Amino acid sequence: MGVWAELGELPFVEEKNIVGSVIGSRQDMREVLTLASAGRVKAICQEFKLEQANEALMMLKRGEVRARAVLVP
Repeated sequence: MGVWAELGELPFVEEKNIVGSVIGSRQDMREVLTLASAGRVKAICQEFKLEQANEALMMLKRGEVRARAVLVP
């Protein structure tokens, strides 16, 4: 079983906060990296056209994006 440690919020630019936690041991990380290298980890993102950048930002601020917002040309 891994070790859990709360990092709390880290103030960042433009009124943004980075919120994270350290979860798991080094062995847990090795196992996750092994899964990722085998293609068994899938990133979840929502794509927005560059022209939709403002809309994407507003959706992020309202918590309406499920995981990551990615701008594409």
